[in-house]
Amino acid sequence: MKWLADGIYTQPEYRQCHLLYYTGLRRTAKTILGEIVRKMFLNHHDELALLREMKAHALEMYEAIQHEDFDAAGRLVRTTWQQNQTLDNGTNPVECQRLEPLIDDLCLGYKLPGAGGGGYMYMIAKDPEAAARIRQMLKENPINKNSRFVDMAISRHGLQISRS
Repeated sequence: MKWLADGIYTQPEYRQCHLLYYTGLRRTAKTILGEIVRKMFLNHHDELALLREMKAHALEMYEAIQHEDFDAAGRLVRTTWQQNQTLDNGTNPVECQRLEPLIDDLCLGYKLPGAGGGGYMYMIAKDPEAAARIRQMLKENPINKNSRFVDMAISRHGLQISRS
C-alpha cells in the first residue's frame, strides 16, 4: 500500500475548488460494464490500447497528486472523462452533456465518477472564484428538481458507517 498526499484536496486554496454536484440522474452500470468486458474478451485492439493508456494515465494522476500539482491533477481528471467516454459513449447522459458548456471554461476537469448509479458530477474548478460562479449558476439554474451541491471532504478517520 502506498501513501498519497492529500494537499490538493485539503489545502485552503484548493479545498473549495472541488465540487460534488448531485445531478439527480442515474446511469446503469451493468450495460456500460458489460460492453466494456465483452470488447476486452474479444481482444478489440482499440479497446485494449485505450485500457493500457488508462492504466498509464492512473499512474500520471498518482504522480500529480503526490507532487501536489493541482493544475495537472485537474487536467488529468478532464482526460479521464474523455477516456471514459471513448471507452463507452453511453457514459455521459444527454442531461449531463447540457451541463458541460456551462462549466467547461470554469473547470480544469470534471467527470461523472464511478461506474454508474450514483448520479454525481465531480468538478475541479480552476480557482475559488470559478468554484463560486459554478455554485451560483447551478443553484440558480438546477438541471432538475433533485440536483444540488453536496459537501465533500477527505476523511482522516477512514471508513465510518452510520445509520440515520
